[in-house]
Amino acid sequence: MRPKKKILLVGASEDRLSILQFMLVTNGFAVASVIGAAAAVEQLHAESYDLLFCDHWTLAGVDHLLDQAYEIDPAMRSLVFAPYVATSPAGLNTDAVLLRGNCNSFELLDRVKMLTARKRGPRSIRKQPIAVPVSITPAVDRRFA
Repeated sequence: MRPKKKILLVGASEDRLSILQFMLVTNGFAVASVIGAAAAVEQLHAESYDLLFCDHWTLAGVDHLLDQAYEIDPAMRSLVFAPYVATSPAGLNTDAVLLRGNCNSFELLDRVKMLTARKRGPRSIRKQPIAVPVSITPAVDRRFA
């Protein structure tokens, strides 16, 4: 039997966390839930997880938590479950953003299963801009020289 994928569930409301935790546990995931970013960072230091599932409470809090989580474990995936997106999802340092009103439980579970699946190739490094060499000299057409 293969080992269960471990998910750290972070949020602000214990009621919402218990519903999400029940849904994930009944689908075969090992879930640990914490309330608040400070408790999540302590839990990430103590144990390794396959997915960080953030129930959105403030955009700045989630972004700060994700930055700290990727410093601890750069290979960990993340998912933000948000009621709205104040800025573009590209501004967040996350793998996926799901809007609470626009997705149902089947889409949520499908996305969690996709993010916890292991890929067999190298993973790209986050926040590493690609250096593109730029030529300063203008191109000269050798036919007319």
